[in-house]
Amino acid sequence: MMAALFGHAGGAPGPGFSDVLHRCSLLAAQYVPGGTVEPLADGILYLSCIAPQGDWMGGYAVSGPHLLALDGWLADRRDLAAMLGMPEIGTPDARLILAALERWGEDALARLHGQFIFAWWDSSTRRLRLVSDRTGGRTLFYHRTGGWLRFSSLLPVLFADPDLPRQVDPEQVALCTLSVSQTADETCFKGIYRLLPGYCLTWSPDGVDLRRYWRLDTTRRIRFRRDQDYVDAARDLLDRVVQDALPRDGQIVADLSGGLDSGAVVATAARVSGNRPIHTLTIRPDPTASLPRPSPNVFQDEWPQAQAVAALYPMVQPQALLARLDGLEDMLRGNMALIGRPPFHLLAAVWFQAAWPTTRQLGATTVLKGLSGNLTLTASAVGDWVFQPRPTDLPAALREAWQFYRVGWGLGRFKAVARSQAPEWLLDRYRAMTGRLPAWAAPSPLLATARRQLGLDDWAAANRAGDTDVPWPVRERLHLLELTWTRRSVESALRFRRGVEGRDPLGDVRMAEFCFALPPDQFTRGRQDRFLGRRVLADRLPPAIVKETRRGRQNAEFFDWLSRSRDWIAATIDGMEDSPLAREMIDIPRLRAILDDWPADADAAERRYTELYHVLGRGVTTGMFIRWAEGANR
Repeated sequence: MMAALFGHAGGAPGPGFSDVLHRCSLLAAQYVPGGTVEPLADGILYLSCIAPQGDWMGGYAVSGPHLLALDGWLADRRDLAAMLGMPEIGTPDARLILAALERWGEDALARLHGQFIFAWWDSSTRRLRLVSDRTGGRTLFYHRTGGWLRFSSLLPVLFADPDLPRQVDPEQVALCTLSVSQTADETCFKGIYRLLPGYCLTWSPDGVDLRRYWRLDTTRRIRFRRDQDYVDAARDLLDRVVQDALPRDGQIVADLSGGLDSGAVVATAARVSGNRPIHTLTIRPDPTASLPRPSPNVFQDEWPQAQAVAALYPMVQPQALLARLDGLEDMLRGNMALIGRPPFHLLAAVWFQAAWPTTRQLGATTVLKGLSGNLTLTASAVGDWVFQPRPTDLPAALREAWQFYRVGWGLGRFKAVARSQAPEWLLDRYRAMTGRLPAWAAPSPLLATARRQLGLDDWAAANRAGDTDVPWPVRERLHLLELTWTRRSVESALRFRRGVEGRDPLGDVRMAEFCFALPPDQFTRGRQDRFLGRRVLADRLPPAIVKETRRGRQNAEFFDWLSRSRDWIAATIDGMEDSPLAREMIDIPRLRAILDDWPADADAAERRYTELYHVLGRGVTTGMFIRWAEGANR
């Protein structure tokens, strides 16, 4: 079950405008199976919540001058209903949210858990608020001009109005080659924005105000007397957030890989679901593909680990799905139309594609995932060093380097600390002598001239140390968690294509707030990394999984699939030549050189992973996006 929002505030800018809005609503209904169009309008506001009849994940609630339209669901219904003195059973989510807003006003926003977007209209003040949940469960696109505002869960619905601009923003396209999910609210189209997680946009006849109503508080502290108290509290919370994420009806389906995070979700669901069957899906490598020799720290087939977890719980019904390269171009184009940006990875979406029809065949529209676990419950206190420490960060950075060494990973972090303090002019001279690119630019397919002209060098310099208001020990982890939430928000629009939404209980606000308040030694202690997660999960996962230090690798057959797609990739690069913008931005000669100097086999390709998977892959998806956005068929 799913819903979509579409609306317009500010009255009709011209004749025939009501027909345009109705056509947009009808288009939105085509993306919602069984969706009905029952718009509400009062001369200044047009609001349409497209949802199947009786869908608890969407709909309207009305009380006095207040109207609320919801796309999404609440996770913490029990406590919220109790605080409001309302019955939990039988009360729609939209009604609970509206009652909370009437009780606490905007202070209610930080009390709501779940995945949602809602529009809240107060006819007495002529004020409209658009609100996103805090963890990226839904996204909303919007455009504002003059005194009016247009918004929709679906980007194609906005573009159905020919008067709305469809002009590519080169700077945002360029930024998409650097990160899977930027935290800016700009999209790759000028004048089209998206509502980021934890934001509230308020429209009134006086103008528009956008504010961030919540951000995780990194100054909060939780301290217990005993180590076991941390474990007990984490287990109780894990049970709660997983139970709250279970679908209220239909089948329970969960992703199950070979690691701690998805295993934590599946095992906990088995313990709290009341013996409901739990179907797990594990993607296995393409049996027709040649794989590289695995390194000692990696396993490429996660099915044995998934079976070991499932064997502990009779209600878990595991299913293995074979990865297949099928319909790559159609999938990329279809996804672009919904997310409005270049896919970050060329092959990732097609590698997972078997999961969506299987989920629907099982009678489910939801898949549970452990997406955020390695930033919350199973986190390490030793990060990947996305940022470089400032001089004031050095004491904390050196302590982290010492932890890195004690875990057994060598002296690399001490060297990184030393390099981070080198002046930029010296690093530039070193790169000029060696021909190396900055680490942030190495995976990007952009021309150096484009990076400079679009301001990416300045962007990288400004973000070198990250958000310095956040303490160094959690700066990187918070940044990555917020990127994960933003990525979920961007990709949530794909549910309209897949017919399935993902839920990530390990990224629940309650789990994040708890884990970020704990002392660092709960996550890494001595030679024990992911210390908290391993202790918490010891009561529900096989010992071999709890102790596993290798990582599962997904899409290990990437080179085989690239080789099969080589002719199509070459044709796509040829098509980029027809676009002036693509020629100005993308290093097309470099992409051609990669194709011409093709590795002999999968093992040789491993040594050129960044060049093949990232530079070539991102170059192809970025070029495809530009051509698609410009209206080209190729």
